[in-house]
Amino acid sequence: MCNKILAAATVLIGLLLGILAMSLPVQHLKPIIEISRFFEVMIPVLAVGALLRYLTHCPYAHTMNTVTSACFIFIAVVLGILAVVLPVRSIEIVILISRFFEIMLPVFAVGALIKFLTCCPKSCDKKD
Repeated sequence: MCNKILAAATVLIGLLLGILAMSLPVQHLKPIIEISRFFEVMIPVLAVGALLRYLTHCPYAHTMNTVTSACFIFIAVVLGILAVVLPVRSIEIVILISRFFEIMLPVFAVGALIKFLTCCPKSCDKKD
């Protein structure tokens, strides 16, 4: 149920922002751009976290999976807030941290795709 609510809220927010960006005059787009920047900075951090969790998934270590996910979500939200709150000239550290995660994305994505393509779903979760 929670995942459906999150998915529905995400789709509604995305559609609303897209419609507003298309219909508002240019001089009124600043809040939309700031909201977009908030989410944009979060993408690499959350993607690396999701790929890392998938690559290292252990069905017997629920606490570790939850803590790891919470850490990546926390880092992503803090970076998103900093990207909006800090003046444009001061967001260099936010961009640097975001790039750090962006550089890792292709490697983790390839690893996750290989794991997905070579792993039988039932045998991946069994204890060796």
